[in-house]
Amino acid sequence: MGIQYSPKIRVSLEGNMKKLYHKFLSLNIEAARKRYQKRGINFYEEKYIKRQKATLPILLWYIIVIIFSKILPGFIPLSIILIIFLILTLKGMNDYFGWVKIKYFD
Repeated sequence: MGIQYSPKIRVSLEGNMKKLYHKFLSLNIEAARKRYQKRGINFYEEKYIKRQKATLPILLWYIIVIIFSKILPGFIPLSIILIIFLILTLKGMNDYFGWVKIKYFD
């Protein structure tokens, strides 16, 4: 008999991950703003946010891969790692450059 999770726990974990991601993003933006002000350079927050949203998922994926490779070597096949990396790279480039835009119609 395995462990069963209730849907409330899943929603709670997803909400907590999103909160952590947004908290990390906001702290990163504050640090960058201070760095730019210290150097006397104009800080374009929207552009910085776009760049961070494009690169953070790739960096988080690298961290996950490194952790799994140290704990369980060979657990994630190399082809899966590269496919996910490619998908995250294309998604990040699309988010930054805005190639594909999804429009919702009523």
